Amino acid sequence: MSKVLSLGLFVLSISFGTWGVLHPYSAPLEVREIRGSKVNPTFPYRNEQNVLGGGDFATFVPDAFVSIRFVRPYSFTAIRHTYPFPEYAFPWLRVTSAEVQWSDDGLVWQVADTEPAFGTTMYFYVGASGAHEWWRFIITGWDGLPDLTLGNFWFDLADRPYTIPYDVAWGLLCAGILGVLFTFGTLTVPVALMLITIGAMTFVVSYALLLAPYQIVSTPDSFGYVQPLVDGTYDSSRTIGYPNFLRLVYLTVGLGKIAVVQLSIQLLSLGILGVVTSFGAVTVYSPA
Repeated sequence: MSKVLSLGLFVLSISFGTWGVLHPYSAPLEVREIRGSKVNPTFPYRNEQNVLGGGDFATFVPDAFVSIRFVRPYSFTAIRHTYPFPEYAFPWLRVTSAEVQWSDDGLVWQVADTEPAFGTTMYFYVGASGAHEWWRFIITGWDGLPDLTLGNFWFDLADRPYTIPYDVAWGLLCAGILGVLFTFGTLTVPVALMLITIGAMTFVVSYALLLAPYQIVSTPDSFGYVQPLVDGTYDSSRTIGYPNFLRLVYLTVGLGKIAVVQLSIQLLSLGILGVVTSFGAVTVYSPA
């Protein structure tokens, strides 16, 4: 009886996990267009396209704004503004207050909420505004400098259906499979290690590349890499390895895919370690 009960619980875990994986918690919003105020010409790569994740937006005040047009009308309970790199969000460059506006035609705008900043975070509560295709952010307060940095905006959907958080769903799925194998007496240490490795790799790939928004940010790297042009040799903290790696990625799949390449290399290393550990080719020792 206990075996049947355990098997039923594990099958239920697999069912919930599968449902949660197929109905992800964070589906990306469909964006048609992003517009913004003048980009700081010193940092052309820090533009308004970064405000939905992947970087920040360097602009000027007054008249700083970001306008987002979605593919369809969306209704939100709250909108958050945060800085992706708080250590570089210096107080004299931060937003101190702003207002969120909405529009149905992109011409006539209504104020949804006005809020001050709390440190590096701002919360706008817009649940009463309804669903709209156009949303924009008007900066109303700053610390006096003409330079201003905007971070990322995060939208909490009002009509989001209840789903299981993606990491919890993967945990339920993997735990259920391991439990079923254990119930039937076919679970061994190598099999368990292989399943855990495959599950972890699949979760990371699906979440990091398919669900989590990411964007390649191009910034000037250390000048130590160009030191051979000046001094004839590399700085002691730099080698030719990473520039050649970037060149190889550029010539094969393009630098726009560097996140995929780097993550694939890391997961391949994890997979190899999982295989050799599972079959006893490598013994992992832990310190006493």
